[in-house]
Amino acid sequence: MGKAKIWHLLFSNSSSYVAGNIVISALAFLRNIIFMRAMGFDDLGQIALMQSITTGVIFFQFGLINGAYRIYTSGNIEYNRKINDNVFTFLFMLSGLFIICILFIVNFNNLIVKSINIQTINFGLVAGLATLFSTWMNNTLISEGRLKLTNFVNLSAIIISVLISFYVDSMGLSLAFLALLIQPLAISILILTINKKIRPKISLDKAIIRHLIFLGFPPFFAGLLTLLNLQIERWFIVGYLGVEDLGRYSIVIFFTTLFSLIPASLLNIFYPKAVLSYEKDEKLRFISILKKHAKLLFIYISLIILMTIFGLKFALEIFLPKFSGQEQLVYLALPGLVALTFFDTASLLLYSAKKMGLLILYPLNAFLIFLTLTIIMVRLEIFTLNNLVILKSISHILSLSIVIIFAIYFFKNNSINHK
Repeated sequence: MGKAKIWHLLFSNSSSYVAGNIVISALAFLRNIIFMRAMGFDDLGQIALMQSITTGVIFFQFGLINGAYRIYTSGNIEYNRKINDNVFTFLFMLSGLFIICILFIVNFNNLIVKSINIQTINFGLVAGLATLFSTWMNNTLISEGRLKLTNFVNLSAIIISVLISFYVDSMGLSLAFLALLIQPLAISILILTINKKIRPKISLDKAIIRHLIFLGFPPFFAGLLTLLNLQIERWFIVGYLGVEDLGRYSIVIFFTTLFSLIPASLLNIFYPKAVLSYEKDEKLRFISILKKHAKLLFIYISLIILMTIFGLKFALEIFLPKFSGQEQLVYLALPGLVALTFFDTASLLLYSAKKMGLLILYPLNAFLIFLTLTIIMVRLEIFTLNNLVILKSISHILSLSIVIIFAIYFFKNNSINHK
């Protein structure tokens, strides 16, 4: 490999984006370390519940953002402007709905489950709305290939969040919630400030909204099933083991988040390229993109597995002594995370080719298998954190196997062709 090629590889837009995401991941890692060292298991459980509520709010976009992202990537400037206006208007209306919910919760807090703090719910709802806005605005930058600006915005937001988190030890749970909320808020404010063309006009075209939801609902539904999987494990833990055990389980949540950050970055880089090459019927380039994505995932996963096996126990003893002895939960979760990550390449292919039925197959199977096995485990009275993680890994491995079988069948029958 020549010097020019090496230089381009190191300092290209895509490489800088991945490097930036590594820094952002490291800072998010630092923030979580601060939380885990400063707070008890009960407060960590409340944070996990707040994040679950934030995830729940994201369900209410019904695939609008997914569909808008798919079309925005195609690069029609005039139509993209209309899409942006309609997405913002929809999110503004959704915000009004959740503001009413917050007011209801504040005035009728006696109806709330005692194990969940009122502020946990309210912060979770607001953070969910902020995440919807920040997700859409990040997507517009990524679609336009403005990856360095995306890095700058997200890096600034996580730095602000980390700085706030340093005071959690003295100011408690509310400040931890604020540190989590400020990140999507800062992203939204910064992008609106820097990128003037993203500033919306109020516009609600029902035909555009229907089209975006129609196009985006299958991948949204796939994501919804994945998120429901997360909700099931957390609420089952709270219901049968308690909030404190959810706090112990936060080491798995923490590791899962870190594990998925780089694959998510790679998917963001390769997705616009894959869609454009597929739309232009550049088959060789499309196949090359898929192979490169899979190769990078394999290298990343191999490194993470080695680092986890040989370094996790040592890292917990030094940085998170209260979680020392909980590393077995992470080891049990690792096979499932590997399976979930390798599905990214398949989703890149299926989403580009608009084969939405196959795209949904993995998360649907994972959801049904995990839910069924979890209910059986509860009925047999063998519900423990270790067993839950084992079932989660089994569900992901079985689901990936099913998708591979179907994919091989479809490839043999030439079912995935450009239209």
